[in-house]
Amino acid sequence: MLRGRPPSLIFTEAAPEATSLSPRWPSSNKASWRTSWKRRTPKIGREVERRLQEGIAVLKREKLDALGIGTQIYRRNPKLWRRLEPDWDDRFARIRFQVRVEVRMLSTGLNVGTPFGTKERK
Repeated sequence: MLRGRPPSLIFTEAAPEATSLSPRWPSSNKASWRTSWKRRTPKIGREVERRLQEGIAVLKREKLDALGIGTQIYRRNPKLWRRLEPDWDDRFARIRFQVRVEVRMLSTGLNVGTPFGTKERK
């Protein structure tokens, strides 16, 4: 703990693999399209959270600080890092992570123009 608070790590942007979470092709009705995506965003959030938890579990099991938490502690408090460094691998494996995912659909990416190799109609 740093100054009485557990350390936190915040990822501000993350994108799941679109292919694994793609819905069926939408109808042409714009309102039903929006409703369809609104229904899917919680599912996408749960899937992203699940994948993050799985990744964190692998890192903890392997005692691998690929997230750079030790580096951040060193940069902010080198004196504290000197105390933690000798057994950092074990300490890292015991960290409790809290994952919160918020999904905001900015674009579906489906409107990409004409397919490659075809001429645009005028």
